Amino acid sequence: MHSLVPRETIQSICTLIFDPGKVPVLLYLALNAKQQTVNMIGTALFHHDLFSGTTLNSNQSKMLLILRNQKNKYMELSDTVNLFGHKINLSYNVVNIHSTLKIKENFRTLDSVHIPLQTDIELQEFTSKRPLTENMIKDILNSLEQISQNLAEL
Repeated sequence: MHSLVPRETIQSICTLIFDPGKVPVLLYLALNAKQQTVNMIGTALFHHDLFSGTTLNSNQSKMLLILRNQKNKYMELSDTVNLFGHKINLSYNVVNIHSTLKIKENFRTLDSVHIPLQTDIELQEFTSKRPLTENMIKDILNSLEQISQNLAEL
């Protein structure tokens, strides 16, 4: 579960409420009355101490954890990339993360947030009939960088 939602305590939530540019993230659950179960829909974002109305799906939640340097021991991701005109499925494990949050404020309003991010990944699955070459690795990394950028901007 910690691969989707950060572990929060009362102390960590209170700290986040007053820290500019950071927000508490909690499980967003829904009751399935028909089956009498609880389903995890995603994660809920807060503005100070109020639910903002914004929820993240599992991929967005994982990206948020990566941006916050809060991944669990294992964080496996899957994406589809286009290489040489073919769609290729990739599964990879995020091994190491280093990100730094830089917040620019202007009179108590948030101007911008810049988060340089460096990750190390291990490729777990690669569904191509072609052998893996250096050029393909560069193309895969460029595609994953673009996917990560798109998720981070949501």
